[in-house]
Amino acid sequence: MAERYQRLGDALVASGIITNLQLSLVLAAQRTSNQRMGQIVVAKGFATEEQITKLLAEQYGFPIADLAQIQPEKSALELVSYEKAIQSLALPVRIENGMLDCVIADPIDIVTADWLAATTHLKPNFSLAPTSKLAEAIHKAYGLATSRGVHNEASQLVGAPERYASARVKSGFGPGVYDALDLHLDREITLIQFQSESNDSTALEMVRRFAKSNASHFAQVFECHQTNGSNAWLAVSKFDGETLRHIIETAGTRSVSQTATLLTQIAETLSQDYVTNGAFGFLCPDNIVVTREGKPLLCPLSTSVEKYRAPEERGREFRSVQSDVFALGTLAKACLFGANPKEDALIPSPALQLLVARATSENSVQRYENLDALISELKAVNWSALNSAPKTATEHTTRDRDELLRNIGDFTVPQKSSLWDRLLGRRAA
Repeated sequence: MAERYQRLGDALVASGIITNLQLSLVLAAQRTSNQRMGQIVVAKGFATEEQITKLLAEQYGFPIADLAQIQPEKSALELVSYEKAIQSLALPVRIENGMLDCVIADPIDIVTADWLAATTHLKPNFSLAPTSKLAEAIHKAYGLATSRGVHNEASQLVGAPERYASARVKSGFGPGVYDALDLHLDREITLIQFQSESNDSTALEMVRRFAKSNASHFAQVFECHQTNGSNAWLAVSKFDGETLRHIIETAGTRSVSQTATLLTQIAETLSQDYVTNGAFGFLCPDNIVVTREGKPLLCPLSTSVEKYRAPEERGREFRSVQSDVFALGTLAKACLFGANPKEDALIPSPALQLLVARATSENSVQRYENLDALISELKAVNWSALNSAPKTATEHTTRDRDELLRNIGDFTVPQKSSLWDRLLGRRAA
């Protein structure tokens, strides 16, 4: 994989998209990140996703897909689960002459190519698309397939109460999340198709917890319509944005500053809500929507919260502040390292490393006693100072050089003596 990154880096420099200094900075960042080179280049603002895709298409001879014109066939979508499609960023489009047409973001993702061939028994035929646009297309394609199609402005979702119409698949979310119109009350809402195990009371408990809250950063639950078995439709206040999980999967992991800011905002929201409703207990990347303004909004989208709960409370209905403290620390790891971070992953900030270690301690006595204590430590550090927005090309170059020097600061470069130093008997500095 390192050769691939180097080839992409050289091509970016040769095409004039980035400079040699920026390439050095990206390579240095790769040493402490699990992100791909293209992700780092885009995250740092050195190039756009479209530029990366065009360059990769030229390098590897793949066509660029026109996602606006593609209409994936149901038979192709049924070959790959939504979870696998979004994880590998591969959108099956059609089956033709023993081949599976598929749109991907990474032209030499050998693992995904081999998996598709082995699982579908078809030869994959790839075209390329920018990462974020491809992720949106996957959400839309599988959302439409799940709802069996949204036909027109007056359409209704199969199984949904008749009072909800004009359903539109919500981009940035998994299948089963729609913007719709409540005909009875004539208001725009977000409609969530909710499913859980028939013997699981967690879903109902979560919905009740959201329904009790009137906090501004909680999605307000208007109605809960139980259908057959464990299925239900939730009508909640309309919101915009995308889930934290979607952001991490499509845009890459978050910086230390972004992570600390998000933790502070969520902790403050929960702390204010504790006064009337007590502990929350349902924190996970699926239940956190980051709005277009960059603010977190808590939403009832998933009950997959067990690994974010304190160890002593897993498998129990009891919720305490310790679960929320533990969940915030675990969320930090997900933001920084992805959905399945390594246990020994080192956070590139001593202050945040200590904070997360304390919040996620297996021993509850060693954790923060309450959210106010955690918030106090979060606010004691000027996290925003880690972000410097360049105003000119000169400042941009200076920032890149300074950051590169910080990355290589741990290495000692031996100094050579000059000719005059040697003649005068002086040692090298």
